[in-house]
Formats: sequence, C-alpha cells, structure tokens
Amino acid sequence: MLAPLLFVSLAGAADDAGPALSEPSSAEEAAQRRKVLRRLGIAGVGVGALWYMALGDTLGSGDQASLLSGAGLIAAGGAIVGGGVSLLEDPGIPMDDPASSPAAALRMSMGGTSTLGEKQPYGLSLEGAPRIPIGESGTFIAGVSLRSDLGTSVDVDPRVHGDFEPVLGQHAVGWTAEPEFRYDVSGAWQVRAKLIVRQELSTLEYLADGSSRDMRRGSVIGAVGFQWTLSPRQAFAFYAGPRWDRVAWVDGGEVQGDNRLGPLYGEARYDLHVDHETLDRANAELSGRVRLAYIHDNFHGSGLNGGAIVGFFGPMVLRYDLMVRPNNAGWALSTGVIATIADGGGAAMQIGVQR
Repeated sequence: MLAPLLFVSLAGAADDAGPALSEPSSAEEAAQRRKVLRRLGIAGVGVGALWYMALGDTLGSGDQASLLSGAGLIAAGGAIVGGGVSLLEDPGIPMDDPASSPAAALRMSMGGTSTLGEKQPYGLSLEGAPRIPIGESGTFIAGVSLRSDLGTSVDVDPRVHGDFEPVLGQHAVGWTAEPEFRYDVSGAWQVRAKLIVRQELSTLEYLADGSSRDMRRGSVIGAVGFQWTLSPRQAFAFYAGPRWDRVAWVDGGEVQGDNRLGPLYGEARYDLHVDHETLDRANAELSGRVRLAYIHDNFHGSGLNGGAIVGFFGPMVLRYDLMVRPNNAGWALSTGVIATIADGGGAAMQIGVQR
C-alpha cells in the first residue's frame, strides 16, 4: 500500500537533490533520508484525506485511509522533529548502548476522569520482551503481558435536565502474547514479522437493575513490516496485517461468538535516541529514547474521534524511555513515561530492567 508512494517520493528526491557527492557524509545522507520520509508522510496524509472525501467508508475503505493518514502523520512529523534534533547534536555518531524496551517491566496506567459521577480505575500490567539473537542477522523477541484494572469503572448516563445517573460498571483483565522476528537485510533496512494473540475478559454490571454479564474479547493478528534506519540515532518502523476477532457474551451459561475478519491492524513508529551526560558521581551512564507512534487498533476502545469520524482512527502515543546502566554492569534500570493521546487514553509510568 505504501510502496507506490515510496517510489514516488524517491523519484522526487532524486530530481532536486543536485549532483551526487562521491562520499556523502552521514549527516548529509541522514538529511536526504528524512527528506524522502517527510515527502512520503505528507503524501500519505494527503492521499488518506482525499480517499475519505471521495469514497468515505465505501466498501470498508475508510480503514485503509485511516491507517495511511496516521502512518503518514508519524512519518512526516517524526522526520521534521528528527531534523530539528540533528541540529542540536551530531546524528552521525552512533550510541554504544542505546535505550530499548526492557526485558521485564511493571506498568501503571493512571485513572481518573473529568466527568461528574464517573470513575476510571488505575491499571497494572506486567510485561516481558526478552531478546534472543538468532545467527548474525536475526533477533527473536518473546513479547508477553498480563494486565488488570485495579478497581471497577463507572459510566454515567447524562440526562437532559443534568442528572448524571451511574448505569454501568466494568472490570477487565487480560493477557497478550506477541512473538516477533526481526532480520537485518542491510545496514539501513530490517524486515519484521510478528503474531499478536490477545484475550480479555470484561465483567459488566448494569447498575440500574443489578444484573451482570461477562464479555470475552479476543483477537489474532499477523503483521509484517520493516524498519528504516535514517541515521545512527533515528529510525522509522511500520507494521500492517490482517486481524481476526472473536467476541463472546456469557449470560446464564450461554456463550455466543464466532471468529470473523476484523479491522486492519497497523502501527507506525519514529524513534529518536538521545545521549545523556555520564553521571560521574553516581558511576552510571544514561541514554534515552523518544518514540512517536500511531497504533491503528481499537481493541481497548481508545481512538481519535472528531465530528462524524468516530471509530476510524487509533491513538497517538508519545513515549520517553530512560535507561540507567551502572558502569561495567551487565544490566540496566529502565524507566518510561507513556502518553496516549485519544478518547479513552491517558498517561502511564513504567519501570523495568534490561541487559
């Protein structure tokens, strides 16, 4: 889907790049790659918008248009931010020990709501993503997570005369298995493939009459993608693939549900690795990672809604990870702050360890 736009952008970049240098510097090459990615992203946003205006959701095409626009926004925005960061530090110097996702982590999602009478509990999840090298070019990541709400949410029914009556309580627990394989094709390109299997059980209580029922939600996703290394400290990654959903209601011992093809899954990321000064007194080294991401997924209900466009766009995620490694240590402490920008989003904090 993005390949034609990539070729168009590459061709456009070649037209006005001027005479090629025999030995371009890393900074110049990184700037050219960001230019290509920026044009690709702008084209993606434009094509996605035209797609909406011309076809809307005809034959379910709004799903692809949303993914194209969201991924394009991350590509263009990340390239612009990356260009600004490159002016502050030399992007051609690689980091010996960059921050990455921790092998084991504990995440706390913040609760709270601004709606009168509603309650939104905190959430807790235990996550693991150990990396296993396979040969000289391959890496296997055994991703897994367990999550639970720390309490019961309460939704209200706003009435015409201002009466906010609690009508629904909900508590959810779930798990996710996300094995992923990555293979280095060259110094700049890496191909990726992952399988995502998710299961969630939600207990719903209808407060008006005191009745309750359970809802089981599951999905299986097969996604393939790539990572394009723009410079030793900046990279863009993209995933897309089909999704199969199963929703079953449990009411009085009766279960109804079947597997069906669900919305398209997609994810776009732009990573910027930041070097920090060595803590001489603390005898430790620091490194950071800033991640801009768009996740085309509504499994947990969070998404970007506006006007008549409801339920098409997934959340935007802004994340910062800080790794603290004691000098000459084989392990490091990782802390993270995650902001999910969406209706139903929020903030989360994470602490973990990595090698």
